[in-house]
Amino acid sequence: MSNSEIQGTKLVELYHRYVGEPESKRDVYGYWLFLLGSVAGMAGVTMFQVEQLLFAGNFQVREWAIALAAAGLTLTMFGVVVLLPVLRSTAPEAGQLDIDTLAFELHRDDDWQ
Repeated sequence: MSNSEIQGTKLVELYHRYVGEPESKRDVYGYWLFLLGSVAGMAGVTMFQVEQLLFAGNFQVREWAIALAAAGLTLTMFGVVVLLPVLRSTAPEAGQLDIDTLAFELHRDDDWQ
C-alpha cells in the first residue's frame, strides 16, 4: 500500500519516521499496541520491584503494579494478533487475561497476600 493511502494520523507519521514504510494501517496499529503493551508491562514489573524495596507491605501499590503488568501483557498480545496474519478467533482469547485478572481482583479476599 502506498504511503499516501495510509497517512493521516500521528501514529502513521511516527511509524514512518522511526520504523519504515508501513504496508497497511494494521501494521502501524499492531506495532504501537505491541510497543505500548511492552512498556506498560515493564513499568508494572518495575513498579512491583520498587514497591518491594521501598514500600514493603503497601498492597495498594502492589495491586496497581500487577494490574499494569497484566494490562501490558494483554496489549502486547493484541499487538501480535493485529500484526500477524492469525485467525479472527484468536483476538477474543487475547483479552481473556484481563477478564481473569479483573475477576480475581474483584472476588479475592482482602487479607490474601
